[in-house]
Formats: sequence, structure tokens, C-alpha cells
Amino acid sequence: METIKHSLAEKITKNTKHWIRSFVIQFNLCPFAKRVFDADQIRYVVSSETTNASLLTQLYDELQLLRTDKSIATSIMIIPDTLKKFDDYLEFLEYAEELFKEYAYQGEFQIASFHPDYKFADENSYSLKHYTNRSPYPMVHLLRESDVEMARQHYPDIEKIPHRNKITLEGLGESYIKRLIENASR
Repeated sequence: METIKHSLAEKITKNTKHWIRSFVIQFNLCPFAKRVFDADQIRYVVSSETTNASLLTQLYDELQLLRTDKSIATSIMIIPDTLKKFDDYLEFLEYAEELFKEYAYQGEFQIASFHPDYKFADENSYSLKHYTNRSPYPMVHLLRESDVEMARQHYPDIEKIPHRNKITLEGLGESYIKRLIENASR
């Protein structure tokens, strides 16, 4: 696997942490992020892979690590140079789902997807809800199903989070949200 230059990887990781802190946590878009972020239990992997096959190999390796190292709560695979087109990113996610099936990761892990041009298929193109999954770089967030299930049990009205987020984002306005995300990638 290719490795990305260390200083560039550090900058991308720093930008990603800034985005999580100043957007995801500050506006409570994910009420579960603060605890693992503050405890430094998120693993950040900056990928320089350029093909779906090599990205899938890296994804597989990351899932294996999560399977064996319980000190890592969650992992974010950041893909700054590949999958810039949202359609290419969606295609990669389809391959990732196949990998989950082939290696029996379903029921153990799940993917939360983030992309600079993220669009929910069931939302109008102008909806600010898309920004709940927009990020400075294409990312694959790997979560343990057991942690997700525990969060569901301890968080009241978890199904209301998307609606609450939509209201929060509408209150912030698109230009402010865009600036927050753009500032995280500088």
C-alpha cells in the first residue's frame, strides 16, 4: 500500500478533528461523538490508495484491527485523493457492502458515510439535511454494531436525531455551514 506523506496526513487528520469538534460535536449532530472524541478513542487513517481494490484491502485491514483491538472505539478512514466524485464514492460503498457480506462483518460493524458532496436520495437537492453527512474529505466511518445498539438503548428518541439535525442546520444557514466545512479543510 502506498503511504501518504506524514506531514500531509497529519494536516488532513487535524482538519478532520477540527470538523468533528467544530461542526459535528458543537452542533450535536451526533450525540455519541463527543465521548469517544474527548477520550481519544477514534482512530484516523489517511489513505493514499488510488483504486477501489486497494481501498477495499485497506478497509479490510482496518476492520480486522477493530475486531482485535477493543481499545479503538471507532475508526475513520479518510480518502482525500480518491473518490472525489460522489458517484464513485457510492460505487465504492457498494463494494464495501460486498466485502462485509463476504467476510461476515455484517452484524458486527457498520459504515457511516461522509463525502463533501453527500446527497440523500430521498431529499430535495437544496435540503440542508445533506450537510449532516458532508465532510471536508470522502470518509468511511467504521462503527461496532454493539456500540450502536448500546447508544440506541441509552439515548432517548434516537429516531428523532435526523429531524433535530435538519432543524439545527436550517437555523445555521447554508453559507455558514459551508464556511465551517471549508475551514476544516484548510
